Amino acid sequence: MKESIIKALNYHYDISITALKNRVEGGEGNSNFFFSTPKGDSLNLLLVSGVSESFVSSFNELLSQKIISIYPTNLDVVGWDGGEIYDLPIPKKINKNKPFKKTHWFPVLVKQGENFPKS
Repeated sequence: MKESIIKALNYHYDISITALKNRVEGGEGNSNFFFSTPKGDSLNLLLVSGVSESFVSSFNELLSQKIISIYPTNLDVVGWDGGEIYDLPIPKKINKNKPFKKTHWFPVLVKQGENFPKS
């Protein structure tokens, strides 16, 4: 799975996470991927829905190794990428230590990180 994510980012320098899950083999599944606090608690902040557990664990590992990075984006970019748009509120500010009471959606772009392998 990690190799598939890296391969997709070789082709697309940046891509919305909702489009990325559809472009990697085995990316789709029945799980929701939520942004977590530094302690690992859920912020009730959805990154992407309908992903495999393998996608989530591989994505988190690549992110922690700075092979990939994420950046906030807007609905226009997500739609242009062919990604899914969720009918959830988008937060104006995020406090990494305080979860939202209701689920919010955090649209992000996935980009090559500082440790991304050179081709």
